[in-house]
Amino acid sequence: FDMIEHNEINKLLDSLFDSISLDNCEAEMILFVEELKFYCHQILNNDLKLLSLNLKYKNQLFKNADKKLLEDLQKKNCSIIQLNSTSVSKILQLSQSHLKVFDEKRKKLKNSREDLSVNTGYTIRKICKILNNEFNNEGVLDAMSSYIGFPVKVGGCSLELSVNEATWHNVTYYEGSNAKTKYFHHDESTIDPKAIIYLSDVDENNGPVSYLDETGIDLKITGIQHLVGKAILMVGRYPTSKLYDYYNIQDKRPFENEKLRSHFSKLPNEMKHNSHFGWDVVIESEDEELLLSHEEKVIGPKGSCLLFDGSKLLHRGGIVENNER
Repeated sequence: FDMIEHNEINKLLDSLFDSISLDNCEAEMILFVEELKFYCHQILNNDLKLLSLNLKYKNQLFKNADKKLLEDLQKKNCSIIQLNSTSVSKILQLSQSHLKVFDEKRKKLKNSREDLSVNTGYTIRKICKILNNEFNNEGVLDAMSSYIGFPVKVGGCSLELSVNEATWHNVTYYEGSNAKTKYFHHDESTIDPKAIIYLSDVDENNGPVSYLDETGIDLKITGIQHLVGKAILMVGRYPTSKLYDYYNIQDKRPFENEKLRSHFSKLPNEMKHNSHFGWDVVIESEDEELLLSHEEKVIGPKGSCLLFDGSKLLHRGGIVENNER
């Protein structure tokens, strides 16, 4: 695998976009396709970077890997472990000042994810160090490294309070947006595995994270749909975009914009996909039943940890019905 093959794959993507008929299309539709193509190339090159890293480290042995954890990751792209109680206590102790701030914001009805989370600073760096120490000692880092194909460690984290007053998961797409499957999604990045760690006990009512057990089903998402589904999230999103003012989506989800949905609808069916498709599943359809019947909720005491590859595992953050998480 070298730069020649890399370029050939990018040329193949170009040919797929060149096959889209844009005759008599409005200028904005042409700009939409151009920008979608740009971001598809960006995501493709990240995928190719992952393949290059896999080849670079293919002969490296990660000797300390937890075998059961690695087997779970290879079988279903995720695994559930329990953190050491000492680590959990240290993290909670470090987090107290931030949790007090979150509580004050909550009293003032500031309930967005931005209001109730923090991902930089001394506390975050200390938490990352605690997690790296435990994950290294328990064979978690080597297991994830072996699974993903190159050495990994905890490079960042976010401390977040989820509350039942929050509305981040609601959308105004269109009448009929699916509430039962909302927020099911795949992550954009293929090279950033994740861990979600509970710092409180979590049951059915206070927002268990869930994922789709795909061991017995196939979502049939093709390679080009994989690219388009992630790239669509970025089209018109940034001020540098020629469609920035036209779509005016800023802090909204892309498909909340009718103009963008209209442009998306004109793509060939073979290319259509939205990586955050939970809201778009037809209500009371076979697809809805399939997703819900294979949904696995992560319920457990504080310290419960879901390790997963978000680019391959369909998942969603828990919707808190009572209290908080």
